[in-house]
Amino acid sequence: RRKANIASPSLLVLTRMPQDAALTRSFRRVRLPPDGEPQETEAPATQVPGKGTFLLEPLRNPPSLLAELRLRNPPITEWLADIAQYPLRNLLRHLAFHERRWTAEDTTRLIALAPEPFVEAQTLKETARRLEGATLRFGAAHGDLAPENLFRDGGTLVVDDWNETVMNAPVAMDAAFFAATSAWAVSENSSVLGQALAAIRPALTPDEFSHREHLLALALLHWRSLRIPSLEEWAKRRVSSVHRLLGV
Repeated sequence: RRKANIASPSLLVLTRMPQDAALTRSFRRVRLPPDGEPQETEAPATQVPGKGTFLLEPLRNPPSLLAELRLRNPPITEWLADIAQYPLRNLLRHLAFHERRWTAEDTTRLIALAPEPFVEAQTLKETARRLEGATLRFGAAHGDLAPENLFRDGGTLVVDDWNETVMNAPVAMDAAFFAATSAWAVSENSSVLGQALAAIRPALTPDEFSHREHLLALALLHWRSLRIPSLEEWAKRRVSSVHRLLGV
């Protein structure tokens, strides 16, 4: 993405990507208004002959929740609890198809077959297996619900970048992932991670909340950044913070 002036009250971010990547990228966008039901739209895009596909994203100040965290530095637990109370809770309801118990087939499909980019990731599989027997809401999980993929448009929170969607998966893994990536934006301390996971309680059912660390492990197994060689050391530090939280 091109650098933009964060101080500007209104920004237009122009993102260029290769044509083949654009064909597989989801342009889906979900808007979470302060009142009413979530609304699905498509991200504005334009084709430039000979130059590929551009995404036109009119953003407000700040351009994403990641920038909001880093520039305004709000108390992380209060900030997360506020988002969990309404927009995140409504998003999970919107994504969920039904509620059911985790089965052996889920373990095979979502854990056993997940890639293991490095040795430390094996512990994530062992942790995620503790979901067996839990009653969870299943649906279309976003798969990369990090603060950089959400932005504010007036009073509406917009969720973007749906190309990592995991079908028939526990949607609460998105909430756990959002809490973790928000915490890592300000600190790699495992205690901050634990506080962040506790702060999203309003968005989760009681069973989901009791399995929040296990849901985070599941989300990380499907995290694209774990499979990018250039990000391996960075990803290992995140996984290590989860290990410390779990006492592994």
